[in-house]
Amino acid sequence: MTANVYDLRSGETHGLSTLALELLHLLDTGVTAEPAMVSTLAEVLHGADLAVDQVRDEIRRLQRIGLVEIAR
Repeated sequence: MTANVYDLRSGETHGLSTLALELLHLLDTGVTAEPAMVSTLAEVLHGADLAVDQVRDEIRRLQRIGLVEIAR
């Protein structure tokens, strides 16, 4: 599953992957810690080791296109 998301702030439309949609859902429900995201998605991402890299990469992409801001 993929989706197109229109960003009202920037006026841009972004094509999002299934992982991006899941991460946005987790963020929307209050799951903001990366370890919690990885733990939640590890099974569908074929284990925690692969999930860590995939979650980090997708969060960076979402930050780069301006759809999320993660405070560090």
